[in-house]
Amino acid sequence: MKEPSKHLFNLIHSLTKEEKRRFKLFAKTMSSSTQNYILLFDTIARQKEYDEVKIRRKFRGEKFVKNLPVTKKYLYKLVLDTLTHLYKPENPENKVLDKLRQMGVLWDKGLYKLAKKHLTELKQLVAEHQLVFYQPRVLDWEIKLERNAFAFSSTSPESLDSFMTAYREAGETLCNLIQYRNLSTELLFSSRKVSYTRKLEEQLKNFIDLPEVQDVSYANSFEAIYWFYTIRAFYYALSRNYKASTKEGIKLIRFFEENEIYLQTNSIGYTNAMSNVLFLSCFVNAWDTFDQVYQKIQNYAKNPSIKNPQTPIQLQFTLYKCSLTKHRMEGSFEQGVAVLEETEAFMEEHENFFPLTSKILISYLGAYLHLGNGNFDKSSDYIDAIIDSGPNIFPSIYGVAKIMRLILHYEMDQFLLIPYTARSLYRYLTKKEELFDFEREVLRFLKKISNKPSKKEVQEILIEAEKRLVWFQRVAAPNQREPLDYFDYLSWTRSKIQNKPFAQVVAEKNRDILNQQQ
Repeated sequence: MKEPSKHLFNLIHSLTKEEKRRFKLFAKTMSSSTQNYILLFDTIARQKEYDEVKIRRKFRGEKFVKNLPVTKKYLYKLVLDTLTHLYKPENPENKVLDKLRQMGVLWDKGLYKLAKKHLTELKQLVAEHQLVFYQPRVLDWEIKLERNAFAFSSTSPESLDSFMTAYREAGETLCNLIQYRNLSTELLFSSRKVSYTRKLEEQLKNFIDLPEVQDVSYANSFEAIYWFYTIRAFYYALSRNYKASTKEGIKLIRFFEENEIYLQTNSIGYTNAMSNVLFLSCFVNAWDTFDQVYQKIQNYAKNPSIKNPQTPIQLQFTLYKCSLTKHRMEGSFEQGVAVLEETEAFMEEHENFFPLTSKILISYLGAYLHLGNGNFDKSSDYIDAIIDSGPNIFPSIYGVAKIMRLILHYEMDQFLLIPYTARSLYRYLTKKEELFDFEREVLRFLKKISNKPSKKEVQEILIEAEKRLVWFQRVAAPNQREPLDYFDYLSWTRSKIQNKPFAQVVAEKNRDILNQQQ
């Protein structure tokens, strides 16, 4: 599907029944020639997937089909104009934008006194919600109106001086917010540019020591405080310090809940904070935190104040994704497989919502849970889907899928396939520009296993691998632990050496961690 057609299809399918009805009424008032656009609108609305061949077949002979790209472009604009015309702003930021447009209308009409009264409401809304980016625009209008009044001798020069002082203060607050946004962007792009290698550690080693990242008092607006906690949580996540990242995430959740007025402006930030804490709590075995945040998300997804229809879908997917991760970490693979079936049914129901990365993530979790549950053929199907997607969409999962393929051959006694798969994995790893230290350990292992060893020899290799894994987990730098987050290689290795089910070894490890925490 071409991008413009995809946008039109997604826009139409995002509409509620009431919005579709009102679109048709509004479209008819625009022009008598909109009937063709309404017919095309109805056809696309009934399609489960965009199918232009069927559209052309259905409307063959109609003039508008001869230039369908232009027709689709106009229909897209018409739907968007309708939504804009009918949209009632609920979010404070949208209310501000609406009032700013109204200010322009009143000014153009010469209704200066009415505009000044309207401006008072606008100022109150911006100040109440600390909408920093709109403060200069509000001051622009205030100064514009006062200059106009000054021209008619109804105000004093001193009042203009006070406005300029307010303008400077607003500029300082705005610069503070921009500084935090820039820090967040710097952190994000640094992590993407150099991946999770030692270069990242070297580049960011002084980042957390910056005064504005150390002390929240440097942040002087709601949004700046939001970025303060977000930056810290992200930094610690990159450093593989999941406990610290979880703590910062909890502080951010508490900040939202203590400042509900800001929550109205940044509900997406609140949902992201909860999602991140829920996910990270799995990696630190903080199951009490997991249960508390899980309940928060469940309750918030039912909140009637949520206007975006995609938010409940996003939150439900988060619950599924994190539940699957929890079962993976606990070793409760059988229960995880049951949740996986619910997750896939949910994703199929809302297929257009999920990008390929989300589908690959669920395929990885499906491969892991089925492998742990002994469903090796099913696990293999999921791994095939990941590898077929290629290494560029989700590189980390692609790499672990190749290693899991090797593990599956061992589990299924396919020893003749192990050397070929080992060589394939070896080629993939050696072509990578930068290797994790763990991947270098895998290369050492592959050199031995690719020489067609017997099952007894493989067992000896596994015993040596266990010793190397224990050593690696003890000495590896935090930023070198990413591959270990995706698969519990040590537990699997021990399960083969001790001749125990993988699930049992993982469950025992989880119980030991919980006992140590008490």
